[in-house]
Amino acid sequence: MQDRCEFTLDRRLLPGDDPSVAFAEIERIAKKVEQVKDPVSGKSYSVDVRLGPFMYPSLVTTESPIVRAILHASEVMLGKPVETYYSPSAFDQGYLNHVGIATANFGAGEHQYAHTDYDMASVERTTDSARVYAFMMLNYLA
Repeated sequence: MQDRCEFTLDRRLLPGDDPSVAFAEIERIAKKVEQVKDPVSGKSYSVDVRLGPFMYPSLVTTESPIVRAILHASEVMLGKPVETYYSPSAFDQGYLNHVGIATANFGAGEHQYAHTDYDMASVERTTDSARVYAFMMLNYLA
């Protein structure tokens, strides 16, 4: 019989969630196991809870400066603003938004194919994205 059991809990953070508060909630619930005694030895179980790596939640609105810049650049370069949507995934931009650097995802790929065998973009969509990026950079520097 093993002398310990290890597992990892992945708890996603939503915009407005504080990682420390979420961890404290998990720790509080996990520590309840210490109130239970092993039926054979009569000893109490012990639980060691450690905070591992996490991603900050991220949410920007269409009023965010970066989203407005993308929409403006796509309207100028492509003749129409790009479609906006909210992704249910966690991305690295959560940290940047957390420290005050407005960040959003934009590119040629298609969200429904991300991280699949079909995660690719056409030459046309890649070219369009490059035009939008170029306009954004030049517009920012002007």
